[in-house]
Amino acid sequence: MGGRLTSAGIAALFVFAGFASGQSVISARSGLVHYVEGQVTIDDKAVDVKYSQFPEVKENQVLKTEDGRAEVLLNPGVFLRVAENSSFRMVSNRLTDTRVEALTGTMMVEYGEVAKEHHIAMLFKDRTINFDKAGLYRIDAASGAFRVYQGEAKVSMNGQTLAAKQAKEVMLGAPVLTAMKFDAKDDDEFYRWASRRAGYLALANVSAAKSLNDSGWTSSMAGGYGMWRWNPYFGMFTYIPVNGMYYSPFGYSFYSPYLISGFYNGYPGYYSNYGNYYTGGGGSGRGAATTATRTAANYAAPSRPAAASTTGGGMMRGASAGGFGGMHDGGFRGYSGGGYSGGGYSGGGYSPAASSGSSSSAGSSASVSSGGGGGGHSGSAGGHGR
Repeated sequence: MGGRLTSAGIAALFVFAGFASGQSVISARSGLVHYVEGQVTIDDKAVDVKYSQFPEVKENQVLKTEDGRAEVLLNPGVFLRVAENSSFRMVSNRLTDTRVEALTGTMMVEYGEVAKEHHIAMLFKDRTINFDKAGLYRIDAASGAFRVYQGEAKVSMNGQTLAAKQAKEVMLGAPVLTAMKFDAKDDDEFYRWASRRAGYLALANVSAAKSLNDSGWTSSMAGGYGMWRWNPYFGMFTYIPVNGMYYSPFGYSFYSPYLISGFYNGYPGYYSNYGNYYTGGGGSGRGAATTATRTAANYAAPSRPAAASTTGGGMMRGASAGGFGGMHDGGFRGYSGGGYSGGGYSGGGYSPAASSGSSSSAGSSASVSSGGGGGGHSGSAGGHGR
């Protein structure tokens, strides 16, 4: 293995915050409950997510939502989002063998970059779903429907194995597994909520990646794999790819520390050492989920997740309240230089109404971790409000 880290070693480097008052570490296991709305329980005990304090779903525990929703971080780069009136059991939370059993309701898996030695499977009754490619997947336990919005997965039961590709639906309750077409552009309120969550994580990625870049971080420090990273200004974790960009299936891009310097220097998506431009995946809000080098220099950071088709991997410049345009001087700058103008961080998302949370003035500077200078947020009417 040479200088490569083990899975436990990689997990130990996933994230730590630069502020002594907000240091947080993700354990070497899947199942951190990152965000909840409404009533959510683990083994019938209410889940209380606080700033920098996140409970875990341990092996054989059941997470259940009633009038709420939940976002759970599995392996780095894999998000499990749970709709209302839904539940799952954490059968195994090891990074090398994560298995989640869907019990009731609806859940979506955003399956991004995964280390080669890591494995994730979804279980439904006696069916097993193994993810072969980065993409977006959904299970509806009531109907037994498994949908592949993007990517490819193998569904197995009783000696049968079926490959389900993009825009295919498999009825898991059927005696014989078959894949049928469905309209992958058809969405609902839960889909749009999952998209918004992906957008917020993409926002948090920018300054988190910048702090790593400023601290002299190299890919070898994470064993050559992506990681979770704590962003104290957003009060949340985000995903940091080790190289290039990770393109979310919802149309958002996540920068590696190598690429983020070009973004801050006024060349969105450009990193001179690579000698070409990078842009978001695909021409729609459901661009391909992958990390790759693309041509064409049309990239901007997201203001709000958009269901409609957008260029540059679904990112939009923020002329409206709560949005932001290009990065400059280490801060988020809107069209008027106001950054998060009128956009508060409330309930896991940005609201066009002014936030009651703390606000910052233009030109303020705050780093995400030690050595992370220039990663500040400049704002006017809006701040962060929980």
